[in-house]
Amino acid sequence: MKSERGWHMIELEGVGGQSREQIGIVRSRLEHGLVLSVTGEIDLATAPTLERELLRAERSHDLVVIDLSETSFLDSTGLHAIVEANVRLRERDGRLLIVQGPAAVSRLFELTGLSNHLNIVRDEAELERFVTGANRPRSSARMV
Repeated sequence: MKSERGWHMIELEGVGGQSREQIGIVRSRLEHGLVLSVTGEIDLATAPTLERELLRAERSHDLVVIDLSETSFLDSTGLHAIVEANVRLRERDGRLLIVQGPAAVSRLFELTGLSNHLNIVRDEAELERFVTGANRPRSSARMV
């Protein structure tokens, strides 16, 4: 299914008879990495899709970026997928960067303390500065 932006949307059946949920993941190349731009909700029904895309990205890139700027919801299963990707990449000297999402999504990183352990940037401009070496993300990026 195509969204109004022309992105490929993956339509999933809801869990427990709930309504259908959608997640869109667009892959874009960086000079030395890959960006996964996520739209929609990351929850129990859609987190496995994100996890598959993260694993796929990690196989061929040492720098993986998750852009959550268009993500409307994130729950603990989505957080778990992100933390696990961070651990896997760090184990092989790779790096995971996260482009901050809307307030409700960003707040979850703050409430769980993950904002102190993951590399989070505010927007694409800060991401560009970080990738080119002109800036560091806000977090101390300790091992999670």
